Amino acid sequence: MGVGPVVDGQATADLTGVSGGAHAYTAMYVPDPESVVASSTSAEVELGVGAVTSLYVGATPVNAPYGRTRTVGVKVTGGAPVDGVAQVHLGGIRWNVTLVDGVGRITIPAGLAVGTHTALAVFAGDATHGASSSTIDLVVRPAGTRIDEALPGTITAGRAVTSSFYVTAPGSQVPARGAIRIYHGGRHLTTAEVKNGRATVRLPALARGTYDLRAEFDGGTTFARSTLGFRTVAR
Repeated sequence: MGVGPVVDGQATADLTGVSGGAHAYTAMYVPDPESVVASSTSAEVELGVGAVTSLYVGATPVNAPYGRTRTVGVKVTGGAPVDGVAQVHLGGIRWNVTLVDGVGRITIPAGLAVGTHTALAVFAGDATHGASSSTIDLVVRPAGTRIDEALPGTITAGRAVTSSFYVTAPGSQVPARGAIRIYHGGRHLTTAEVKNGRATVRLPALARGTYDLRAEFDGGTTFARSTLGFRTVAR
């Protein structure tokens, strides 16, 4: 299965065509024809050979909005079915993935920041399987948002009014946060903080009339901007 020259009493040979598993080997020394040293055979030695494996890593979804959990799946193939543990490394965190017939999956929490993150999946190998690894890029984009307001259509002229505005992020499992600003044309009327998807807005006193107002939500890098136009009448 392999032949190697003897140099200074030692020889190295590459073994080819070996399947995964445990195999028994013997080494035979064959001297040169002119040598005065006799041939000899070693005792039998058992060696474990790991089958070559391939690792596939996938995710559902690969591209997702901020605040969305996702499933990362690992599949190891090669040789006999693998029952063991692989690992997924992402952002300094390590998850153990239990493999049954070479397949396992984990859930990545919703806290990944906006951007592209490379996950590394590793199978360290065992007595009958070699090691393998693979990577996948997970994309996190800002979560889309929508504004809903609870301001009554008619308010009392000359009096400040307090109302709730709600910001939802339909594709995210994390409540929206940021700031909401109210405008009348180009005039800024007020600003309120959005926490857990809700803002308490105090609208300043308005004179009698009909006002076409605009709410603008700013969620920084994690939540996409959104606007809402609405009309209120001060009487």
